[in-house]
Amino acid sequence: MNTSIRNRNESYFNILNSLPKKKQLILQLFSENPNSTSQEIHEKYLIPINEVVARVSDLKNEFLLVETGSKENRWTGRMNTTYRVVKNINERIDLINERFVELRDQKDKLIRDYKKGLSEYTKSIILKIMNSIDVKISRLGKTLNTLNDQV
Repeated sequence: MNTSIRNRNESYFNILNSLPKKKQLILQLFSENPNSTSQEIHEKYLIPINEVVARVSDLKNEFLLVETGSKENRWTGRMNTTYRVVKNINERIDLINERFVELRDQKDKLIRDYKKGLSEYTKSIILKIMNSIDVKISRLGKTLNTLNDQV
């Protein structure tokens, strides 16, 4: 394995090791049980469902877990989302870039709407949403810069 790949992988695993213990545990359980649902992790390891779901949301937002599909919940008959752990830092960077583009496109659409002679109330709502998107884009940029520095 060449040095740059080894360094990249080492950096990625250092990120994972710096997570809070509960997040590390949930990430490890999904790593050991790919394509599982939060409900399945809850049932198999007897972790309260609210703890699993909360950590899954956090890990998805940090681009460490990714949705893979859905399965029928045997108790409710409803579909539940399945997840797997993001494979490596390159996949994580790709996911961050994809989200960045989505947010930028949302903001561009809001800007176009803003310029169409809307009421002041509607404009104020659009401005709040655009500011929220700017904050999210900024956070993604910081995360991406940190990851790129480690690669």
